[in-house]
Amino acid sequence: MVRWADVAPLLLVSVPPASTAAKSLVADWPGAPCTPCAPAEPVDPWAPCTPAGPLGPLLPLRAFRVVVLRSFA
Repeated sequence: MVRWADVAPLLLVSVPPASTAAKSLVADWPGAPCTPCAPAEPVDPWAPCTPAGPLGPLLPLRAFRVVVLRSFA
């Protein structure tokens, strides 16, 4: 069974940054290999545009929601 304490930190870092402040926060992540994305073509808004943190590569939020909802069902 999934506990809220296990899920909450993932939700906080899985949301794509929406503001300039959030983007700079992501860019300042310790060990960040790149700056926030600035793609020339439209991208999926659910796909995170963040460097891998201590949790490794992040899942898209849509896939993560399915896992969480199935875990709590």
